[in-house]
Amino acid sequence: IYAVYAFCRVVDDVADGPGTAAERLAALDAWEAELARAFRGRPLTAVGEELARAQRRFALPEAEFALILEGMRMDAAPLV
Repeated sequence: IYAVYAFCRVVDDVADGPGTAAERLAALDAWEAELARAFRGRPLTAVGEELARAQRRFALPEAEFALILEGMRMDAAPLV
């Protein structure tokens, strides 16, 4: 659960953080790539490493993490 929380915390901080909407969305794209690497056993970050370990142990569904990122993109995008 710590790995899942850490992922949620970091992407929420990106979505709600400083920078332009384009910068926040690009940072979320980078986390999407890290998520893909983690689920394939090749993460580059400490959070990704913990997600990879948790996924191997508990068969976490990658699609659920994609939905988290989708929600964060809605938060990061400018309101029109």
